[in-house]
Amino acid sequence: MPLAAVILSEGATGLFIGATLGTVALPLIVFIFGEAKLAIVVALSVACAGAIASTVRLLLPWTFSHRGMDPVYGSAPLATIIQDLLSVSVYFSFANILL
Repeated sequence: MPLAAVILSEGATGLFIGATLGTVALPLIVFIFGEAKLAIVVALSVACAGAIASTVRLLLPWTFSHRGMDPVYGSAPLATIIQDLLSVSVYFSFANILL
């Protein structure tokens, strides 16, 4: 399977998982905080973060491997840090746009 197809598949899987979690979070946040806009920001952020996380988890070790380095260096700690930074950036971007 070509790399582009794998990336799209991983991104779609992450988006599906994120959208599912966002759908669960949306009514809970509205109920707890009474803020529909905040709930939408969190739900969208979780959906995007899921897609980003799965794509980073795929691409980072793959990139290390294709550069002749051990793919383990691109897995756990480094991938987690990059995912966290991107997730927070996505959250703040949605919050800036919608709030």
